[in-house]
Amino acid sequence: NIEMTYSTLAKKLNVITSVSPITNIVKNVGGEKIELSGLVPEGVNSHTFELVPSDVVKVNDADLVIIDGLGLETNVEDVVDEAHNTKPNLQILKLGDNTITPDQYIYDFSFPKETGDPNPHLWLNVAYAMKFANLTRDKLMDIDPANADYYGENTDRYITRLNDLDQGIMHAVQSVPEQNRKLLTYHDSWAYFAPRY
Repeated sequence: NIEMTYSTLAKKLNVITSVSPITNIVKNVGGEKIELSGLVPEGVNSHTFELVPSDVVKVNDADLVIIDGLGLETNVEDVVDEAHNTKPNLQILKLGDNTITPDQYIYDFSFPKETGDPNPHLWLNVAYAMKFANLTRDKLMDIDPANADYYGENTDRYITRLNDLDQGIMHAVQSVPEQNRKLLTYHDSWAYFAPRY
């Protein structure tokens, strides 16, 4: 039983994440009670990132893999599916898939509906980042109930900070006259940010 293993041996959960924003959210929730490793280094394009054999080993050694989902990290999902043959207890959490429903998907130039996968950049909408944190907390509590209070306290602190950020962005946007609120960006990653703010 995976719950008994961690409670009895006080072993840290081995958690693997994909892109750096997800890694940051998970770090804020899991803190010192998890062994955390992100696959995509800071500053590397997650859309063109290719897993190397050492990444496959990391996934195979993990207890939990946390990704955005929504088609962003299909290469990681394939490795997890393959790993299930030898490690059936390996769990995967797709944050984006559990945050919005298909009727909330946004498609755009970079993520056209014809290709099937929506824009995956949910975390730029701070309300969705809060949902990511709560989903992470719930999964960590489920796998490692001995540290449930720790994960809950970390998440409460983090949500307070995210609430401040959310309000700060709203306040900052309100300082720009409505007719001047235009967003210029090099990448279609603001699809969920813009409607909220």
